Amino acid sequence: QLGDEHPDTLATLMSLGNVFLDQEKYDDALATYTKVRTVQIRVLGAEHYSTLLTTSNIASTLHNQSKFEESE
Repeated sequence: QLGDEHPDTLATLMSLGNVFLDQEKYDDALATYTKVRTVQIRVLGAEHYSTLLTTSNIASTLHNQSKFEESE
C-alpha cells in the first residue's frame, strides 16, 4: 500500500485529473488537482516543480470554465 502522499499515488491522481479535463469534467478535474496540490504543498513545498505544475493545471481548468478571476 503506497499511501496518499506517495509520489506514485500523486502521479496517478494527476493523470486522473488530466483525463477529467480532457473529458471536460471540470469539477472532477478541479477537485482532483486540488487534492493533489494540498498534499504536494505539505510534502514538497509550494515552490516545487510538481506543485507548480498542479497549480497551472488548476488555473487551466478554471480558465476552461471561464472563471478568469479565480484562475489568476
